[in-house]
Amino acid sequence: MAYFNLAQYFYDIADNYKKEIVLRYEDETITYEELNGLSNKIANYLLSKGIKPYDVVGIFNTKEAVGYATMIACLKIGATYTNIDEENPSVRLEKILHTCKPKLLISDHTSSNMIKEVANSLRIDVVDFSNSDELKSFSDKNLETSTQIIGSTPAYIMFTSGSTGTPKGVTISHSNVLSFLGWSIDRYEVTSKDRFAQVSPMYFDNSVFDFYTALFSGASLVPIKKDTTTNLPELIKLVDNMQCTIWFSVPSFLVYLQTMRVLNDKTFQSIRVFTFGGEGFPKTELKKLYSLYGHQAKLVNV
Repeated sequence: MAYFNLAQYFYDIADNYKKEIVLRYEDETITYEELNGLSNKIANYLLSKGIKPYDVVGIFNTKEAVGYATMIACLKIGATYTNIDEENPSVRLEKILHTCKPKLLISDHTSSNMIKEVANSLRIDVVDFSNSDELKSFSDKNLETSTQIIGSTPAYIMFTSGSTGTPKGVTISHSNVLSFLGWSIDRYEVTSKDRFAQVSPMYFDNSVFDFYTALFSGASLVPIKKDTTTNLPELIKLVDNMQCTIWFSVPSFLVYLQTMRVLNDKTFQSIRVFTFGGEGFPKTELKKLYSLYGHQAKLVNV
């Protein structure tokens, strides 16, 4: 079926896979039905706050379920989300907010005082969804207004690293993402049995592959938070315990895992695809990865 926007696409996926697990945490799982309902509540909450199509919503997203649900909620009402690094220096954060001019800032956890101070100086409200009690009164039913969103509507803004000194926001439309999904799901032969290891932070463009390809194919996403990515034994243990099948990162992260000798013939045995990009992969290191996993996994350089 051809879709004109990501909202209708997700409604259908959530309906087809409603009882299947979409988010796999160490101590909790979330089904498609639950994530769809939560995102509908947040969508109605945003509407109650006056958020309209083409308005920007900033998200301080640490990979909690409510963070993912807020992204989907924005797609459902035609708003544009942007995931923002909460550890930005205040000057950089101010530049980002000044550039995209969000009507509201949402955090999936308790916001820092710095974030509140910068937002207050720009007269932007910050809402913490770490305690989502205020969402209880909102409907969890699908929104009829989602059918009015057109393909050229911006889905999200991704800010660059700002190597020139000024972070630049790149706007990606619903049609852009739909085209990407048409490629990625087919290229990686994704099925509902796949489990994506999401190591990239949500404000980094590599996260787009994990989030969209997993959630719009009926597969599962395994959110790997910052504390775990810096604790290599825990990272390996989580990927293995969750039986992740698809890994996407920059090559330097895979090289780091090899250099620290945490990869061997007993780790990552469920991975069927290693995909990487964004920088060169030194051939000697790539050969090491291939010798370990070439018999079970495809290695794809994007």
